[in-house]
Amino acid sequence: MKNFILNKKIPDNLFLKEFFLKACLVLSSFHVIIWFIKKYTLGNREPFWDLVINYCAGQSYMNGISPYKFAIGINPLGKCLNESGGLNDGFSYVSTVPLLKLSGLLAQLDIELVKNLWTVIILFSFFTIFFTSIHIYKIKKKYFWFMLMTLFSFGGVGFFSFLTGNISILCGTLISIGIYFYIQKKNIDVFCLFVCFAALLRPQFFLFILLPFMEENKKYIIKVFFYSFIVFIFFFYDFVFQKEMFIGFLKGVAYVRSDAFFWTFGDGIGLDAIIDQLPYAILLLFDIYIQPGPSKYSNFLWIIIASIILLGSYLLLNRKNSSKKINQSTSIALGVIIITACLPRLQMYDLILALPATYCIGMYLMEKNQKMVSLLGFIILSIMYAVHDINAPLFLFFMVLFYFMTEQYKNFFIRAEKK
Repeated sequence: MKNFILNKKIPDNLFLKEFFLKACLVLSSFHVIIWFIKKYTLGNREPFWDLVINYCAGQSYMNGISPYKFAIGINPLGKCLNESGGLNDGFSYVSTVPLLKLSGLLAQLDIELVKNLWTVIILFSFFTIFFTSIHIYKIKKKYFWFMLMTLFSFGGVGFFSFLTGNISILCGTLISIGIYFYIQKKNIDVFCLFVCFAALLRPQFFLFILLPFMEENKKYIIKVFFYSFIVFIFFFYDFVFQKEMFIGFLKGVAYVRSDAFFWTFGDGIGLDAIIDQLPYAILLLFDIYIQPGPSKYSNFLWIIIASIILLGSYLLLNRKNSSKKINQSTSIALGVIIITACLPRLQMYDLILALPATYCIGMYLMEKNQKMVSLLGFIILSIMYAVHDINAPLFLFFMVLFYFMTEQYKNFFIRAEKK
């Protein structure tokens, strides 16, 4: 009789939790939509500002001028930025040479036509990520709420990401398609190829090549080296035949980690941003002021910490190694969250793959019969739906990682004691 009552309470509690979460998501959605109408429809803000930067860089490239030759008070894109998007010359081009060549093709068209084409691309990207995520994470029913979550969780991170016009959205789409082929079609090579395509546009996305380690054995390392070599060949080609452009790209990468960039555009929302500002925050408690920002020491520390997190996740959470078995969907979701957290220069638009992954983890935990585990899942989803703070995603990523790692440690010691 007692078990019957407890089992009856679980669905009732789950219903109340879902009702609360849906109410939060609806309110959040309305808030974001009203803000968009106020700023973009009734106001004078223009979307796709990152697209304008790529467009102007493409024009510069087609005119035989390197878009990488920027300095204080000097920007070869300045006039185009102002005319095409009303941007000032503080916006500089720091992306890859392959993306520059692709932008050169678009630059032959009128900017308004390019914006219309980009609207079609982001609609395609949104629905592609939506449908592939449904299959990757085995989402059943609740499609409308899953769509709202993708757009409006964390205060509209997904929605604003599409507004930026940043190429990360297209990169995320490519990787999402690759994960779909890996999970549904068991084709790991197609997954790797899509990751390589994304890496040519945004090199940091090559970290997602590590994702199958959550499922595969150590032999997968051979494929990682092989596809790393393929990406290297493409960049080496640019180094040999367009050396000036490639060196300019490397200088742009260095500029992103400079004090000038930090004080102008901020430091992102990722692990490296925490490392950059942690000494400043700690010493400030003792009334000692030092300048926050990137340094060669913080770069080195980020490499060490990110490597420890990635390696530790493989050793503890890989499905073949874990003492407490994790289903495939949860394993992939964990991998996406961990890799996203370790991305260098993590920005809002880089979170697009982590949104459905975090939802999958939250639902997986909330539907558990254990009261405290279910509560943790509910807290994760509540923060996703109700908290409008750009730092909330990284907080949740490490909360999820901490939970699963402690669970694996606990089960490991339990099994050791039994032996």
